[in-house]
Order: sequence, then structure tokens, then C-alpha cells
Amino acid sequence: MDKVIVITGGSRGIGAATALLAAEQGYRICINYQSDEQAALSVLEQVRARGAQAIAVRADVSIEDEVIALFHRVDTELGRVTALVN
Repeated sequence: MDKVIVITGGSRGIGAATALLAAEQGYRICINYQSDEQAALSVLEQVRARGAQAIAVRADVSIEDEVIALFHRVDTELGRVTALVN
């Protein structure tokens, strides 16, 4: 079974650490961020260096349309979500 995880706030702190751990556990990873694209891209690079397929997606999770777009992109590029860390 493919493992696909969405990590909100994945560009910093606990979210970034979770993304790195998920990479080591074989997940395909969506790093969600709201404003710091550079931080998200840095985490994305580290995750990919660990061999994980990953994307970084900007979305404000308090806005329903942005959440819908986020999950649509994940479904299209990574597959069905099997885990969510918020």
C-alpha cells in the first residue's frame, strides 16, 4: 500500500521534523506551508535527499477552497492521502 502524508506547517519546527521522519519511513509527502516558501523548499530538498517523493504546497488551511485545492493536488501528484499531521 502506498503511504501518502500531508503535513500542515511542514516548513518549520515539528512539522519539518515530521516530514524528515516520514521520508525515512517511505511516505510520499506533501509539505503544506502558508507563507515561508523558502523554508518549505529547504525542507522539500532535505526530504527528497532522503529518497522520498514530495511536493510543497502553499495553502491557508483555514480557507476551505485552498484546502480543497491542496488535496486535489496531492491526489493528482502523490496519490490518495493515508495520513494527515496537523
